[in-house]
Amino acid sequence: RPLVREAFKGLEAIGVIEARKGVGRFVRAFEAETYLNHFTTQMLIQRFSERELIETRCLLEVSLAADAVARLTDEDLDEIHRLWEAISADTAAGVTSLAADLGLHRVIMSRAENRLIVAMLDAVYALAAGRARDDAYGLDKLTEDFAQHEAIVRAALARDGIAVRNA
Repeated sequence: RPLVREAFKGLEAIGVIEARKGVGRFVRAFEAETYLNHFTTQMLIQRFSERELIETRCLLEVSLAADAVARLTDEDLDEIHRLWEAISADTAAGVTSLAADLGLHRVIMSRAENRLIVAMLDAVYALAAGRARDDAYGLDKLTEDFAQHEAIVRAALARDGIAVRNA
């Protein structure tokens, strides 16, 4: 019993189960953000290299980009346009806009049919945000990212999933 009780406490701490007093314990819906918040982000960040995060993100995004773009709503396109304006303004000011960057990708990928991949991407985005540094972007990298995002945005607004995947 003590071992099972401790196991339940651990699962409850990471948000996998929910205890209801006098009723019992129940499995909760998996939420990557809740799960990651219960672990030491620093430990995860140190465990994976930047290359591993980028490769994982690319692999997951590329696998479902065309499918996700096909499901974008008019509201999604409005949000993509708003985020693009934020990215453009920040780039013109010589700074990176990580929140708008990840927001753009989240809007697009949130429409993918595979919920597990969407949850995995959210975890990768959270790790990338936790690792980000203000001084990590030089002008060359900022210009390159801007051009890549511009291609993604143009293709998404045109609802061209193949072009988004290629970009």
